[in-house]
Amino acid sequence: MITDKDFNVIADYIVNEYEERKRRRSDLEQQWKEIDRQLKMQPDKRHKLDANGNPDRRKAWLPETELPLQSQTLEVLTADAKRLKFPDSGDWFEAFALMSDDYLDENDLSTIIAGDKAEVPSVLDQDNVNKLVQGAVAHCHRQYDFNAHMDMVDAEAFKYSCGIGLVKPVKKHVFSETARGIVKEERKIPIFYPRSIKNTYLDDSKHALMHEGDMIAPATISVYTKKLKDIMLAAEKGGKTVETGGWMPQKVKNLKGDKNGNVTVIEYSGDIVVPKDDPLFFTNHTFTVAIGTKNNKSIRKVIRVQKNTEKIIEFHYHREHIDSAYGSSPLMKGRPIQLAAVDALNKLLMAGALNVQPPISYSPDDQFFAGIGGPNVYPGAAWQTTDGIREHQIGDPNALFAVYAGLLQQYADVTGVNAPRLGAQTVSHTTAFAKEAELARGTIRTVDYVKSSLEGPMVQVLDAEYEILRKTMPETDLYIEAYGGFVTIDKSYLPEAIFKANGAGGPAEENAKMQRKLQSMQQALGLEQLRVQAVQIKAQTGQDTVINIESAIKQTLRDGGWSDIDAITNGVSNGVAEIPGVAGNTVIPTAPGTAIQAISQV
Repeated sequence: MITDKDFNVIADYIVNEYEERKRRRSDLEQQWKEIDRQLKMQPDKRHKLDANGNPDRRKAWLPETELPLQSQTLEVLTADAKRLKFPDSGDWFEAFALMSDDYLDENDLSTIIAGDKAEVPSVLDQDNVNKLVQGAVAHCHRQYDFNAHMDMVDAEAFKYSCGIGLVKPVKKHVFSETARGIVKEERKIPIFYPRSIKNTYLDDSKHALMHEGDMIAPATISVYTKKLKDIMLAAEKGGKTVETGGWMPQKVKNLKGDKNGNVTVIEYSGDIVVPKDDPLFFTNHTFTVAIGTKNNKSIRKVIRVQKNTEKIIEFHYHREHIDSAYGSSPLMKGRPIQLAAVDALNKLLMAGALNVQPPISYSPDDQFFAGIGGPNVYPGAAWQTTDGIREHQIGDPNALFAVYAGLLQQYADVTGVNAPRLGAQTVSHTTAFAKEAELARGTIRTVDYVKSSLEGPMVQVLDAEYEILRKTMPETDLYIEAYGGFVTIDKSYLPEAIFKANGAGGPAEENAKMQRKLQSMQQALGLEQLRVQAVQIKAQTGQDTVINIESAIKQTLRDGGWSDIDAITNGVSNGVAEIPGVAGNTVIPTAPGTAIQAISQV
């Protein structure tokens, strides 16, 4: 039995854990803040302030610039990642469904055809069920801008080393035409949407793996500010489902917000242990803690407990330490170089201004310059001297430009965003091969990130979306691109399945599969001629050949990617079934070696 005291212990633990995680990553947050400033191209004006941090009138002439290196890099990286993940035509993933006997007994594909003229396959074979599963998930992606959501997750990975995606069931309002007329309905569909790493705190503690093999899963903390009135309304309304329930209205009523009516909300998602004589262990739960005020004192209360219905998925760019939940990114590596390049550019502009309009020295007896004063340094400044009028050259623009150009090249080397990748024409590489090689060298790190995303996080996205569909999908009309038509299905037509993410290589992969299937069919046709000869031999000698030609044909087709072999073969064995046109022991004359020649030419 969990008591109010236990909830207070949980609330204290969650708040303390959040504050400790925030403290441990404070250096990262400073880097992220600087990257955000660079992306907004807001100039750093600290060099124009005095010792007290106030604007210095004497430094008003100093330039204030910010280079677009970081924003340009982010634009190129996200565009390349999108191009590598999503093809212009076709799906970027494929499904492999489990076709059990129970599934085949319970479902009939011919009953789901929407329209009597639709060219939808009416036979349930492995390939058709795979396409059905794939089409159901793709249908959900078409309900919103899935690609744009993935773009934002990739952008966070390129900026802050880790992007966060969330998959959860969301209600969607649709209008259906029924016998009662147009009816508004609510349907649950899985949605993938981005969440910023800046208000998400990853579990940076070591995972606890016990000797029995039980593992305490890592927990993620999310923090945001919300109107207390909105929380009160949601708690009062409540709900009986896992997604809408779990509220504690009495706990919410005791809270007071800040002067704007807001409270800080902390969501702890994962496993948690409540230490007591009989410890409580909550697995895969979300605890929501609100931090408000009561009698002018800060209080923290658990206001909601629910079983997790969402899946938090991490997209890491590059992890450098095994004991850190965070890593590095191109913009994090490029941040200090942009700072140095901006400093070099500002100094170059200063030196240029001073060289174009250099300060001069003048004699205090010179009536023309009397009263101008000095010794401030700015273009055209006048300083008193006994040596007469003379110019002062400050700084070497040529040397400063060389430093500036070197920093630009170093930034391109670190981030991989070079001139050809930006669309520039390089004089040193004129051939198409050299240009392609230079582009490949620039994109290799982005390709590695996309490959790791496809093999890990994006497969997790597909798995999480499909599990939600298997639990919640009502009768739905959806378009199956592979069928070229609409079908009407519900969750009963969705068997267990696994997914493979191919990215932009999906259509090319499909084309290669088709080529392999056609090639295996040609090889099988060549083996079929050998099978005819085997039947003839048995008809003459009464003996079977050593090699089972029919099994060889089926294995060839299976290796070529044909999933339903029985649907395209007659299932005859060597010498068992008669060949049309062959009566008794009649032998069909064939040219020696014809079959072998046919196979060798495939």
